[in-house]
Amino acid sequence: MTGCVAITRDGQGDLWAFSTFTEADTHPLIQYGDRIIDGPKKISSRLTLTEIPRILRRIGRSELADTLQSCLDAPTHPQRLRRVDEYAKVVWTAFVEKAHPAPKDPAELVKLIVRDRKLSIQESKKMEAEAPTTAATEATAAPKAKKVKAEGEAAAPKAARYNPDHKIRLLSNAEGAKYGPENNPKRAGSASYDRFALYEDGMTIGAAVEKGVKTDDVAWDIRKGFIEVVE
Repeated sequence: MTGCVAITRDGQGDLWAFSTFTEADTHPLIQYGDRIIDGPKKISSRLTLTEIPRILRRIGRSELADTLQSCLDAPTHPQRLRRVDEYAKVVWTAFVEKAHPAPKDPAELVKLIVRDRKLSIQESKKMEAEAPTTAATEATAAPKAKKVKAEGEAAAPKAARYNPDHKIRLLSNAEGAKYGPENNPKRAGSASYDRFALYEDGMTIGAAVEKGVKTDDVAWDIRKGFIEVVE
């Protein structure tokens, strides 16, 4: 019986069926940051509101995806969550129907893990290519600071090096305005914009990932000076 569905590659990959959360969490195919959903009540807390319709379209449920997309027109975030939660059981059923039994054969596991890593690298490069539109503005406003930051980028820490219990601290822009949902440095309308809005000052990396932030987001935002991570 499927009690848990895991989605690889930070929610971009395959859907795998497991009996329990622990079984999914300890399976070698499931990596840190992958979405693990153990029941319909966890749909809106484990996936961002923009990810849900995107995944539904990918698994051939476009009509349901359009319905969920219309829920995002609600004026406030809590209202959007409530409307999405109304469809949680239907979405969960769609995920369960599409999820495949998790593989156990070592050779197949190695093949899938290698494939997922290659795809993750490609997606990470694509994300960096779609740099925030505020980059040019920052360079104009503070060219010297931008130059120093670029010189240190090669040695920037990777999110995977941090303990999930380490905390995220939101930083400020050149004008002293603190970044956050009301001062989002990402491109409006993009998926990265929605994920940045999930940050809360002082939240742990583990909590951010649970809400839908990608580990690549954390590394990128550290390099760009949007956030910092503290123990």
